Amino acid sequence: ATAFKKSRQLDPHSIAARFNLALTLEEQGQNAAALAVWRELAADSLSRADRIKVDEAIRLLQPPGGN
Repeated sequence: ATAFKKSRQLDPHSIAARFNLALTLEEQGQNAAALAVWRELAADSLSRADRIKVDEAIRLLQPPGGN
C-alpha cells in the first residue's frame, strides 16, 4: 500500500493509483480505509466499467445501514 499511497500523493487525481490503493487496502484487511478511498473515487467521473467496480466495492464493504 505504501507505493500506491506515494503515487496518490504525487498525483492525487490519478484514478488508477487510488483504485489500486483501495484494492491493496482491502487485501490487507483495512476495510474502513479502503471504503474511504472507494467513496472518493465514486465522487469522480469514471468510465462505466470503473463505476460498476467502484459501486460494487462500496456495496460489499459498506456496513449494514449504509454508513
